[in-house]
This record gives sequence, C-alpha cells and structure tokens, in this order.
Amino acid sequence: MARHIHRKYILITILFILSTLLCPAANLEAASPVTGEVTAVDGTNVEVKLSSKGPVRPGYRVELSYVTSAGTELSVGTWRVKSVKGMTVTAEMIESPTQPVVGLKARIYPKGKAGDKTPSKPSPQTEKTGKPSPPAAGPVKPAKTSPAAGAEAKPWLGVEIGTGQVQGTSAPGTGLMDRITTFLGGKESAGAGVAVIHVYSGSPASRAGIKRKDSIIELNGKPVANHAEFVQSISQLPIGATVNVTVIRDGSSLPLVATLSPVPEYMVISGRAKQYYDGQQFEQAVREYTMAVNLKPDEPSFYFYRGYSRYKLNQLDAALSDFNRSLEINPDSSDAYAFRGLVKAMKKQPDAALDDYNRSLSINPAQDWVYRERSVAWEMKGMFNEALDDINKAIEYSRKDGRFLSELYYDRALIKNNLRRANDAMEDIEKAIDADPANARAYGFRGHLYIIKGDYHRALSDLNRSIELDRNLFPSYETRSRAYEALGQVNEALADMKTALSLRPNDPNIREQVRRLTAKASGKR
Repeated sequence: MARHIHRKYILITILFILSTLLCPAANLEAASPVTGEVTAVDGTNVEVKLSSKGPVRPGYRVELSYVTSAGTELSVGTWRVKSVKGMTVTAEMIESPTQPVVGLKARIYPKGKAGDKTPSKPSPQTEKTGKPSPPAAGPVKPAKTSPAAGAEAKPWLGVEIGTGQVQGTSAPGTGLMDRITTFLGGKESAGAGVAVIHVYSGSPASRAGIKRKDSIIELNGKPVANHAEFVQSISQLPIGATVNVTVIRDGSSLPLVATLSPVPEYMVISGRAKQYYDGQQFEQAVREYTMAVNLKPDEPSFYFYRGYSRYKLNQLDAALSDFNRSLEINPDSSDAYAFRGLVKAMKKQPDAALDDYNRSLSINPAQDWVYRERSVAWEMKGMFNEALDDINKAIEYSRKDGRFLSELYYDRALIKNNLRRANDAMEDIEKAIDADPANARAYGFRGHLYIIKGDYHRALSDLNRSIELDRNLFPSYETRSRAYEALGQVNEALADMKTALSLRPNDPNIREQVRRLTAKASGKR
C-alpha cells in the first residue's frame, strides 16, 4: 500500500513539472508585468533596462508610455521582445503612433507573442487582414478619444502662471529658453498670489473672464501664496467642480467663477511635444506641435515653440512663418518678437531684426539677452557705440550668472577693441575670466590682446589654456600661430595654421597663410 502511494506522488510530481515546462505562459499570465525604462533607441528598436528580475522571453509584449506634466499617462505603442541579456531587453516595434525616446516607462507582459497586439481594440487594418498596421512614416493624427485614456483624467483651468521670462544668446550651444509651458502653470511668481501669463482660448479660465496679467490671489476663499499651492489646490478638485477665483486687475479685486474641465486633447499632445522640446529633440517637437496646431489653430504658444524648434534646426524661413503667426494671434508677446528678430539677424537683415528687438524690449525692458542680441545687430551695421550701450544694459539687467555674465564681458571687450580701446578691452576680458575661469574664448582673446602689446609669452600661455578648454576653437589656433611665428618658432606656427585650416577648410586667407608658412619653414631648413 505504501509503495502504491509513493508511486502516485511521483506521478503527480512529474505531471506538474511537465505542465510547468510546457505551459510557462499560462503560469505567468496572472503575474504582474515586469517593468523597466528605455535606455537606448535605434530606429524602431528599443533597449529596456529592467527594474527587477522577472521572467522575460523573446516574443513577450512590451508596452511603452510616459507621464506628462499633467499626470496623464500616454501610450507610445507596442513592441515585442527580441532578445534578453541579463537585465537588458531588446525589443522591436509592432505598432506605434510616435517615435520612442530614452526614459520611457516599459511594461513587459508574457502574453503577446508572434505579432500579437495589445488587448486594446485592433485597428481596421488588423481586423481585415489579421496583421498589424505598419509603423506610420510620418505623424499620425490621434484618434478622437479621451485625452486621458488609460489614465485618470486631470482637472484643467487653462492658464499658465509665472514670470515667463526668456533667457538665451546667439552663442553656439546657448539660446535655450527659460520658460515653462505646463497644463496649469509655469514658474513661481514673487510675492502673494500668482501672475497669469497666458489664458488658453475656450478654456474654463477664458470662459470665466480670467485674463493675461491678472494676479490670482484667492481660490475658493483661500489665499494663494505661490505656484505650487495653486497647482495642488486645482489638482485635488474633481472635473466639473466650480471654483471661485479672485483676481487683481488694474489694482481692483474681481471675483470670478470657473468650472473645471478635463485636459483637452490638444494639451495632451502639446505636453508630449514639450517633452521632446525640453529634451532638445527638435524634429520630434516640430512634428508634435504640428499635430497640436491642427487641433488648436488659434493657440499662439504652439506656433511659438514650433518656430523655436525650427530655428534650432536652422529652418529659418519656416521659423519666421511660425513667429509671424504667433504674433498675429498674440501681438503682445515679447518672446516672439525677440526670436523673430534673432531669425532675421541670422538671415542678415539687421534693420528688421532691430525693429523686432525694439518691440520686444518695449514690452519687457528687463531682458538681458535681448540687449545682447540687439548689440550684435548694431555691430552688423558697424555701429559699435550703440552696440556698447546695449551690452552695458545687458550687464545691468544680468542675473549675475557666472557663464552668461562672462560672455557679456567678453562681448564688451570685443566691442571696445573695435573702438580701439585696447586697455579697456583688457579690463573686461579679465572680468570675463574671473566670472567664468572655463571660458575658452576669453583666454583666446586675452592672448590676442597680449600679442597687440607684444607680450608673446603671455599670449602663448593664454592660448594654450584656451585650446586645452576647447580643442575646436579656430581663432585660438590662428592666433597662437601668429605668436609662435613672432617668437621664431615657424614649424609650430605652421602646425597651428594647418589645424586652423582643418577647422575652416574653405577659408582662403588661412589657406594662403599655410602656403606662406610652408615656404618659410622650407627656406629655414
């Protein structure tokens, strides 16, 4: 009898093991999905770093998403696991409405092998053929569904709050904006209450009569101290809630009533566009803002951010068109005038650029970067005294940030040198280096000033430091070559001039200098 029972338990154990081996998906189906984050993107393939160990196999379904600043979780399509190496998973695209980016959230499910789609409703193409639609070649207009599909909808008032100040310069690698567009607001305002810098047309705020430049001081009878408090108060209310808002307008208190609505679809899309914009993925930002424009063609900020993205892509005519449209809708935007001026300056239209800079500063006179850009336009016209006045104003309004202030002193040194005030230029370049000891261009220009003074050894010291900080800085090689030649080190001078030519191969003057130094070095031998 005992032997019979023993055989029975052996048989049950074998059957259990076989069922586990033959049906792994069935045993895992009820388990929670394995989560991770996208760490790399290569075309239509993504690499996911798992947050914890889990049973992941080739063929499993991967769903990607991210959370917008409004708290809405947006799907970025469906992928399929190709390979698994330790905690790293590589997946290929099955279907996606947009291009994936690094940082997306990932969920990996056992179900979904061999081209299976997500449990959501299949597309018409899938229903007809049984195969998923191929990835779209261009932007896909989102379906007319709730913007918060798959996530809890958020209440929306429809205002931006904060200072809205823009910072930037025309120097390479700078010019990024210090402005935030979110569903509820932007930067924190000083003092009690929050300043309204933008109201979306058709929004609950617009219907209630809230206007740009209003200061919101009370929400449902409670004082509003700052941006964070305001956002939190709105987010805790349900959609459809009636809110009593007290604003200060032209020195008078004005009570208004608004009814919160769900975040509209165009704001969800613009939130996605802003993610790309903040990540300096400007091609994707242009695509998403175009989708937002198609849904909301009267929203100036969409044209503005698309214009800025196109400016960063050097699509100057398209950027100009967007800034024009933004100003048609909102002719009081100092930002749009300033950046339209910047585009016109890049198109070698200094007079038109000056007009736009003047309009921008008439609206907001405390913009240090706009004074700097206007000084560049004056220099393009050879009007260095006017350029100097604007750099002085930029320094006056500067936020005393080390790098930016260093660049302003550097610019002023250049202008003073053009005005044949070399000693004054030296004082400013010293200030530039004090403000930012890593300013490669400042060391290079101080080296140039030392050459003017005939102090070639000090010039070499500064130029060596400049090149250490930035090995692609053309002027420093060209200037160091002159210092070496003045000291009789012709071979070193030739080597530097050849490097300068490699950085600017189409510069006829540098080509001639290389030819001259080559002949001089040969004659010396």
